[in-house]
Amino acid sequence: MRILFVSARFPYPHLRGDQVRTYHQLRLLGAKHQITLLSLTQETVSTEAREAITQYCERIIIVPLYRAQMVGSLLRDFFSAYPLQTALYQTTRMRNEVQNALNTHSYDVVHVQLARMAPYLEYECDIPRVIDLIDALSLNMKRRYHYDSSLLKWVAYLEWKRLSRYEESICQLFDHVTVVSPIDSQAIGDHSNLTVNANGVDLDSFPFTVDGREP
Repeated sequence: MRILFVSARFPYPHLRGDQVRTYHQLRLLGAKHQITLLSLTQETVSTEAREAITQYCERIIIVPLYRAQMVGSLLRDFFSAYPLQTALYQTTRMRNEVQNALNTHSYDVVHVQLARMAPYLEYECDIPRVIDLIDALSLNMKRRYHYDSSLLKWVAYLEWKRLSRYEESICQLFDHVTVVSPIDSQAIGDHSNLTVNANGVDLDSFPFTVDGREP
């Protein structure tokens, strides 16, 4: 298949959880399919990082995301229905790059990584759209609200409510939605197009060993 893969961070070096998941998805999918990676990045992408991903992708398009843009987007969408962490990642250039990719190439599926990237593909599309939420951010914010004692508690409350509504909306707008665990799936709700796609373990990097710990 020809896959347009839209990510919120460049997946190498894979230091954060979503980068690790993205990297291995590209590694495994790239062995059988043709992938165009369209990635936002707040960091400078080195030649080494680009080469590490080029082996799995037919094309790589990198869109820089600057702090000033994030502040502007946050101020613009603060009173919108978008969660704050989704608003932070909205840029005109990224929107244009997504449209240009869809208009100039033929794809069989669009894979979107994280809720923060959902607005770029939340409209009707001629090809299937899959979004990997990874986890239920609404559950994360709900926990922060209940356990935080600072003023940020109320920011967490706002995000919890907005994310709950937005995750529900994503399940209605996208053709398929994935998360990593049943707990995240339950937090989002009962949707026929929501499935669990658990994280695996790279056994070459982390071989099984007996270390004496209790199971």
